[in-house]
Amino acid sequence: DWPVEVLPLEDVPLWLSKETYEAGTAVGTLFFSGSILAVAAVIAFFVRFAYVPSESMYPALLPGDVVLVSRSVPIGPLKPKVGDVVFFDPPPALEQAVANTEMG
Repeated sequence: DWPVEVLPLEDVPLWLSKETYEAGTAVGTLFFSGSILAVAAVIAFFVRFAYVPSESMYPALLPGDVVLVSRSVPIGPLKPKVGDVVFFDPPPALEQAVANTEMG
């Protein structure tokens, strides 16, 4: 019945020694940290977030939208298809031409 009688600590088998517990904690911490770093590396090297600042992509994307862009080499099944939105860094000549164009 209640209360349950608890045996002394000497009678309870300890499955983990202090060293085993600390080693397991260290391995678990390293695994968790490695997982976080792996996810961060994938995000840094293979995808990026892009902000749509203007109506240039309307109606597919609205101003203020944030999209996740995959950084891939266009080969094999990764080639852009009809209907895909493609982001690219403009060549310097195009940037210069746009900078020299007067708006309005």
